[in-house]
Amino acid sequence: MLFSRFSKPPNRLFPKPEPVSDDSDWDAERLDEGNVSAVYASTPWGVLAKPVTPISFERESPHFQTLSRKLEELQTKHRQAAWESTHSFPISEDLRRAVKYFAILYAERRQRRSRFGAAWKSFLKFVLLCIVAGHCDLLDPVFLHFPRPGKRSKWYSGLHCTPRPANLFQALRDVDRQDPWRNQYRHAIENHPGSQLPRLEGKFIPQE
Repeated sequence: MLFSRFSKPPNRLFPKPEPVSDDSDWDAERLDEGNVSAVYASTPWGVLAKPVTPISFERESPHFQTLSRKLEELQTKHRQAAWESTHSFPISEDLRRAVKYFAILYAERRQRRSRFGAAWKSFLKFVLLCIVAGHCDLLDPVFLHFPRPGKRSKWYSGLHCTPRPANLFQALRDVDRQDPWRNQYRHAIENHPGSQLPRLEGKFIPQE
């Protein structure tokens, strides 16, 4: 119950899923081993490593040194899973059977998400102690989240793009520009929903 309450991003960080009727609505044919492996080789989840300064607390303050260390460990170790959680393109059973690369990717992606979810729940237990003590909350943009069931997470390459992207890299750039929530606003953190809450600024910084 507490996990469900506190783990959901503020202000609907992740929108609801959208219906996709069939493969003709998006560029399913671009999902071949060459294109996907090239995108993965470029480590696009590196965008989530962009430093974000907390707006509600100071990393080096006594209250937050342990929290900051645990947060850094979590986000460094599970950055790829966090990115995949909002860029999870469909991998059909037929594709997994036909191409070994996708069978492996599908299995490894699920394992990464499972490990990230378990690590996030463990981290959340510590955060809840801080919340109860009145030291922090999860609204600060510094925290990475991942979409819960009922939130949008799938990436349909080329969906709603006119003209259609020339390649999978272009499709990725287009979707990240169109949906900044997929990279959790790391390109423009000032647009993060948490950044729009004036009450958060300096909320947990002791006043001298």
